[in-house]
Amino acid sequence: MEKFLKNFFGFLKSSVHFIKVADIFLILMLLLYWIQNLIDGHWGWIDVFKPFLDSLLYIGTLVSDGALDLFGAVFEFKYIIAVIILIAFYFLLNFLDVFVDRLEDLVDDGRRAVNKISEDVQNTAMQMQNESEQSKINKYYIYVATSIKKKFSHKELGIDIEEQNRLMNKFLIEKLGVAPAKYNEGFLYQFNSFSNIDNVLQVFFKVLKSNSPLNYYIVVQVNNGDATEDYNNINKLGSLMLENKICMMPDTAYRYKFNKAHRYGVSQLGLYQKGDSTIEVSEFVEIS
Repeated sequence: MEKFLKNFFGFLKSSVHFIKVADIFLILMLLLYWIQNLIDGHWGWIDVFKPFLDSLLYIGTLVSDGALDLFGAVFEFKYIIAVIILIAFYFLLNFLDVFVDRLEDLVDDGRRAVNKISEDVQNTAMQMQNESEQSKINKYYIYVATSIKKKFSHKELGIDIEEQNRLMNKFLIEKLGVAPAKYNEGFLYQFNSFSNIDNVLQVFFKVLKSNSPLNYYIVVQVNNGDATEDYNNINKLGSLMLENKICMMPDTAYRYKFNKAHRYGVSQLGLYQKGDSTIEVSEFVEIS
């Protein structure tokens, strides 16, 4: 459609330009025809245009068929009137040229407005589809691993990481009502309502801000329906050992955007190289 409109207005502009050139040519021919008749001459090549020129002169006689005798030469008003008609037609074509340009601008504006409305409708439909699809993703995992902080790692302090993990899990189980499974070097919690994740994150942020002698490595991963992919993401993020952060992959950060409420912000930690792949990692942050 856009190409058709462009060609259509190009044709209109070319046609108007051609008619303007033809109009100027006819003015010249009419003046030469007038001169020919004034000197009572005959230029054969003008005969080609004579029928059309006579038609213009006939229109001139309808306005006035008078004449003026000047120095022995008869100046018929019909010639002047015919020339004025052609000149007026030329200026009319100028207005038509401007009108075509303006019309093209209006059509372009209308087309852009229609395209914008169409894009907005498509974007809205896509947004609604995304919201519908994302809202179906409810299950998610939180993996937490620990290590003893460097200042508490001396043997004489007698920090037992197993006991500290037990205390951590006891606190999490009491607050969340979910029992973890042992996974890799840490523990894997599974939840069923991502829309309420803020309440769960609040508990984990309390863990991070506690006076515990432990460093925490926390990973949040939505359940996309592909368990292999989900666990691979957990393994990748867990292996980065991003201490005392609640980190996630882009799919989890994207899903969080569709929650109705956001108690926490999402900040990009950066890009990390893991083997042959690059991992984009974000984290949940508290909003002050």
